[in-house]
Amino acid sequence: MNPPLLPGVCRMQMGVFFSMRTRTRLALVSLALWGTSSSLPAVSAAAVRFTGNRSIPAEVLEKHLRTKQVLVEELAEADPGTLDRTARLVRFLYQERGYPLARAGWSVDAGGVEIGINEGPRAGLGMVVFEGNQNFSAERLLETLDLDQLDFNRLEAGLERLRALYRDSGFLQVTIGEPRVEVVERTERDDFPIPFRSAMRQRVRLTVPVAEGEVFHFGTVERHPECSELEYPEEGQLYQASRLARLRERLLRCFFERGQMVRDLQVTESLRPGPPVVDVQVAARLLPPLEIARIEFEGNHRFPDGFYRRELELEEQQLLDPRKLETSLGRLLATGVLTRLDRDDVELSVRDPLLVDITIRLHERQPRKIEFSLSPDGLGGLEMGLLYTVFNALGLGERLGLEMKVGSHTSEVAVSAASRYFLGTQIPAALALRFFRRNTAFRLPGVEEPLARLIERDSWGFEGGGSYRITQPQSVRLAYSFEQLRRPQRSRHFVLHPSWEYRASGAAQSTSLALGERFSLLDAEERFGSLRSDLILARRRPPGRLDLRTADFRFHFSYAHFFGRAEPLFERLHRDEDELRTFALTAGPWAEVPGEGIQPVGGDLLWSFSSDYQLPLRRNVSLVPFFDIGMNRASSGLQPGAIVGTTNGVLRAALGAELRFRPSPRLPTARLIAAWRPLRLDALLLTASGKARLRESPFALKIAF
Repeated sequence: MNPPLLPGVCRMQMGVFFSMRTRTRLALVSLALWGTSSSLPAVSAAAVRFTGNRSIPAEVLEKHLRTKQVLVEELAEADPGTLDRTARLVRFLYQERGYPLARAGWSVDAGGVEIGINEGPRAGLGMVVFEGNQNFSAERLLETLDLDQLDFNRLEAGLERLRALYRDSGFLQVTIGEPRVEVVERTERDDFPIPFRSAMRQRVRLTVPVAEGEVFHFGTVERHPECSELEYPEEGQLYQASRLARLRERLLRCFFERGQMVRDLQVTESLRPGPPVVDVQVAARLLPPLEIARIEFEGNHRFPDGFYRRELELEEQQLLDPRKLETSLGRLLATGVLTRLDRDDVELSVRDPLLVDITIRLHERQPRKIEFSLSPDGLGGLEMGLLYTVFNALGLGERLGLEMKVGSHTSEVAVSAASRYFLGTQIPAALALRFFRRNTAFRLPGVEEPLARLIERDSWGFEGGGSYRITQPQSVRLAYSFEQLRRPQRSRHFVLHPSWEYRASGAAQSTSLALGERFSLLDAEERFGSLRSDLILARRRPPGRLDLRTADFRFHFSYAHFFGRAEPLFERLHRDEDELRTFALTAGPWAEVPGEGIQPVGGDLLWSFSSDYQLPLRRNVSLVPFFDIGMNRASSGLQPGAIVGTTNGVLRAALGAELRFRPSPRLPTARLIAAWRPLRLDALLLTASGKARLRESPFALKIAF
């Protein structure tokens, strides 16, 4: 055998191995192939034809093969391996369409290539029978198998779940045998079109043999000396394969937090003679401290190498630290110019005993992007948005944007510019600036009518901010805005908001502590001002990640002091999308104001705590139980005549769950929120004009994005 042919031969042998395994597990019947061995020469005929396909037209077969990257017009000159794969794909299609005993093969004659098909009877899944199950009921096994139709891919996945169920219950040596497929006839009754008519139908009887074996317990469990503080299985406990999987993850995290690279980690199971006991040994081979020789990027066609290098915490001629590597990947993804980036895109090549080369494969976005959005606007209406973004047009790593919004109540046009580094240099100072023109018109019925004056606005202005990264987790920020209002009154509004933030980011969550001061000045007929202090402690998952099992929380404390004889209502209301998710908590207390009737007066002291736990259901669906509690109080600076009654400082609490769904990474996450609110506002106000009842419903249901 010539050496250049060796890789190809290895690939062929692996392909035969998987093919044989698939046939054994899926077919469960004998396959009569019209083709022979690979000793046949390559086909040179010009015709390809299907025979025996009574139920599926040739056009459908050709279309299906095309989706699997097999072109029928090229099969006339294909090699035997390609023809074998074509026959398997045809057979799998028939099995998916309800022909469990379908066979397919190929042959070559003077007329060309013939794909012969023996469809067999059509039969849906009728019953699943388990043999040998003594410790689990058939109902429990059926629920775990989760098979409502004869789909062999789903059958294979279901068998793996059965093995995992047994191995997590102590049955280390469980054997799930090869299922047997039989087509049987049985009598069934029709409900439609003729009720209660009996008919004989062919159905598939699937028999799954199970050999449970003995129940095992843990024996001696070795502790790794560098991670001995972790939770290890105890001697005598029931054997569970999932506990060893979690132990492996904890060991990797333990080494990672110590800045150590693992060459090989083995959690070995050994059966002890005598009673069914499993001893566990932990062996880890750690790499010595490695010096980074080179850092290279692949796939950076639209942005220069220096644009990405300034995001790295790693530097050449320094020791490799896996924590800095993970942080660097997060910062690269945060630039917004990559579609994805994960650990599989990083290649470490060790050359010499203590040198390593790092190659990072990048998946860049197009330099221009158009996004369209449609979502509720928070005011009971809809809002459509169009955003056009250009990346790195000036060569400074900047992002330029044009944004247009049209909604039931709001229309807005804005242009923006943002840069993660000061004028494209290495200085870690981010800048952003946005000019806008906004018009909002809104009406609220009944007692909430005063809020319309808060929401209605016709204005133009600009807003922006900057941040400077002191160290990797610490940064200072400065936000500012100017708004020229023409409605509800002619005025100018200035806001200055400095803050400090400490953020520790991990692979699944980030924990942050933020302190901020917000100074606001409204220049109208009279000047009003406010100074608000905020403290926020939060732990959050990355936005849009519905596949992570995490527990998150957010605590917020805010206190405001007002200057002037009276302050505008929109300064007293603390509008924050992250506050209690089912309450209008930020509306603050309600009171009677002379000449104005009943209206919210806003608060100057607010605290809230929100916690939730995300349970992934599928890749893009998760269930999030939550608990929220908080309070808003008005204690000073109220308008003359305002009487704060039983609505001041009302404690609110909600217990419920969210169903989150994100069908595509390009779309926002849809949230269906349902909650029971045991603590809520339910007050009777005595006013000059009579009585008014303010009452929040004990149950809440809302949709958010």
